[in-house]
Amino acid sequence: MPKPLSFAEHISLQLSNGKTRYPDEIAKEILKSHLSKPALHLTPEDLRARVMKTEKPAYVLGRKTYVSGRNWFGGGPLLPSHMPWPRTDIHRQPMHFWAQIDCATLNGPHDLPNSGLLLFFFDLDEFGPDQRHNGAGKVIFVAQSDIPLMERQPPSDMPQFLHAPGEQTSKFDTRVTTNKFAAEPHMFAWYDMQNVDLNWDLLSNENELSAGEIATEVTQANRKETIATAAPETYGQHALLGPEQEITNPTYGEGVRLMCLGSDDEMDWQFADDGVVEFWMSHADLREHRFDRAYAMMA
Repeated sequence: MPKPLSFAEHISLQLSNGKTRYPDEIAKEILKSHLSKPALHLTPEDLRARVMKTEKPAYVLGRKTYVSGRNWFGGGPLLPSHMPWPRTDIHRQPMHFWAQIDCATLNGPHDLPNSGLLLFFFDLDEFGPDQRHNGAGKVIFVAQSDIPLMERQPPSDMPQFLHAPGEQTSKFDTRVTTNKFAAEPHMFAWYDMQNVDLNWDLLSNENELSAGEIATEVTQANRKETIATAAPETYGQHALLGPEQEITNPTYGEGVRLMCLGSDDEMDWQFADDGVVEFWMSHADLREHRFDRAYAMMA
């Protein structure tokens, strides 16, 4: 039986054949760091145990009738008066507000703040700008001590949904802001192999593929059970943290999928063709709570 190749050895073979998914400089760094080390070939039991060590909390967001609390979809944000309402980078138009999450209500050892609010804004124009650099989305963190008592009203120049880019085709219908639903977080375990350094790059190709399959299988089972038992009114289109959505095409963000908001007939939300808006940020920015660096993408 031939000796199994490590991930680095597999990259070396691809590099020699001129076919690698990594830029040459990155591939060379992998080879320099790991090629001399032996491939790890774990038993199925040991491999599963290693995957289980990457467990992190994620949250399905159930849509309920709003009664009380600071977790909601729609409505207005608890945005302090000294913080400017976010605007798009290109046309400087006010962004639409979509959701608010109270970090104090989230259980588990996550990388989010222990208190304070996360506010999610995205400009929904008729062409659906969805690239990370065109500034159509924003996440604002409001510290616990800064949370106001009243919801902020949108600016007077807020454009309607699906407006033409740069054009305020008609005044924003303020009645939409009263269409508020509770966003109830329900935790489930997911397995983030990219954010836990357990020498994944030293695994044999067979182990690496198996580890990914185990992580996906267990994560999806946990997610499906949570939706069925805690949020049957949704199909999981709204989620905080966790794996990439499988509702529609991927948004191709990088790093941590911080929030997913999906099309929802009950709330009159429509993103693209029954699609989603996802907010992304790097692992490092999440650990440092640099939510100002988050960006939105739509698919």
